[in-house]
Formats: sequence, structure tokens, C-alpha cells
Amino acid sequence: EVRVRSALMHAHIRNGQYDKARDLFKELESNVAFPIDSVVVDAAATAAKHLNDSDLLDRAAKALAADANLVAPLSFHVARVALASANGSPEDGEAVIDEVIALEASEGQKLKPADATKLFQELVEAYDAAGNYAGVLRSAERLVDAAQRPNEPVVSLCIKAAGALGDNADSNEQLLRVFSSFRAGPRIQPAIYEQLMEVLGSHENYSGVVTVFDEVSSQRRPTQAMVEMLQQALRHLPRSQALEHCATFGIA
Repeated sequence: EVRVRSALMHAHIRNGQYDKARDLFKELESNVAFPIDSVVVDAAATAAKHLNDSDLLDRAAKALAADANLVAPLSFHVARVALASANGSPEDGEAVIDEVIALEASEGQKLKPADATKLFQELVEAYDAAGNYAGVLRSAERLVDAAQRPNEPVVSLCIKAAGALGDNADSNEQLLRVFSSFRAGPRIQPAIYEQLMEVLGSHENYSGVVTVFDEVSSQRRPTQAMVEMLQQALRHLPRSQALEHCATFGIA
């Protein structure tokens, strides 16, 4: 019955039925004969995050505290970051991550890159939702420090943040650092390059637009949107440079 109930909770999570997962957790919690394990806590924490339900997360925390052998799943800490940010501020969410890092360090461990990515992505999204774009870039840099390579959603939010902050040397440098780590990994989707070119163009960094286009064209066929942004950028460069780039890229 234990495995069946645990599987049912996760089925509710997969189907987006977070309220049903919450109700089932409360039912199991009240049954002293039912052992709450990390799998059940994982489902409860995931539901709490999506429902922004602090009471449910508190119940999950009590279940963890009641059994010293239980290890808090990553989803529990991700939910803590999400709820602290939503009900307080992103800084409160960041404090949760600092607490998790300190706990790992006290046990002679270091936050795993995959875990760091999930925690800091939650924080980046929280800063973005709050319109704190400097916080987005700073959190992404922390992710790079902890996990080396950020993922696509984080990079996209960083490009958005840099665009919102305007042509600022500090934010541009932060974006460059995050993007440099990102480009070292697997093939990048065209939408990311398009977003980056658009922001560079809005900052009147026309040479930067050309540089990004050059990088893309060395790997794949540029999209029509990229070609159009390149053509716009070339109109702002000295004629000799523009003609040289046109010849290089084979465009009129």
C-alpha cells in the first residue's frame, strides 16, 4: 500500500493535479501506520511549490524532522526557495540557498552542479518576476560559479535582464560571463542567438550583432530574423566595414 500511495501522489504531480497530491499527503500524514518517506515528501514539496502552499511545505518539513533517517529531497529545497521568494522577497529565497550550501559544507560536501542549477534557476526566475534584473544577473553568475554551465531558461532571462538594464558595462560583462559558460556546451537554439542579437542591437552595439551572426553562421544556417538584424546593424557601420561583412556573409 505504501508504494501504491506514493505512486498515486506522483501520478497526481505528473498530471498537474497538485491539489489532489496535497489532499493525499494530508491523508497519509494523519495515518500513523503509514511511513512517510522521501518519495512522498518529494511529491508534497512539488505540490507546495506549484500551489504556493506554505502550510503543506511546513507539513513536509515536520515529516522530515520526525525521522532522522530521511534526507530532504532537492524538490523540498527548491520549494523553499520558491515560497520564500514569493511570500517574502527573492533575497529570502537566496538566503535559503545559502543555508543549503552551508549545510552541505558542514558535512564536507559541495552542492552538486545539477542541484545548484535547479536551485539557482528558481532564484533567477524569482528575481525576474520581481523585476530585479541586477539580481537576475548576479544569481546567474552564482550559478556559473556553482554549476559551471547555466541552462537555456537562465540564459534567456539574463539576456532579457541585460536588455532591461540598458547599455551598462557591468551588466554587459555579467551577461558575457554567463553566455560564455553557456556557449561551451551543446548546440544552442537559434532563439537564444536571436534574443541576444536583438538586445545588442537595442544597445546600438552593432559590432556585437555582427560578431554573434558570425558565430552562428560558422555553425548553422542563420535564420531570416538573424539576417534581417544583421542587415540593420550593417547600416550603422562605416561603409567599408559593412561592404566587407556583406562579402564575408554573402548578403546583398
